[in-house]
Amino acid sequence: MKTQTVMDRLRAITDWPARIAKARYCVKALAQNCGASVSTLRDFFHQHFKIAVKKWLEKLRLCEFKFRLRLGERIKEFFDALGYHDAAHASHDFKHAVGLTPREWMKRRTKLAR
Repeated sequence: MKTQTVMDRLRAITDWPARIAKARYCVKALAQNCGASVSTLRDFFHQHFKIAVKKWLEKLRLCEFKFRLRLGERIKEFFDALGYHDAAHASHDFKHAVGLTPREWMKRRTKLAR
């Protein structure tokens, strides 16, 4: 019987969204959740997805952030679930990524929807 390698285990994972949520968008926590080292997880992402795992998690976190804003949730209600230490840090990262504060982004979305 062939021994399963860590890379084989990573390839077999199908519940990435649940693992990411449990890890709160943290590379180290995701690696632990997957039974891999951080460097092995990084190598896996480079080989299979052609993207850095940290960059991938940042993109997913931004998508989740926008989704929750669209649902009308307040940042205070979800910043912890997205791995932020506080709402101010979450807002700062959002502005850095999008170029607008969460409030400005929502106002612009509302204007475009009219």
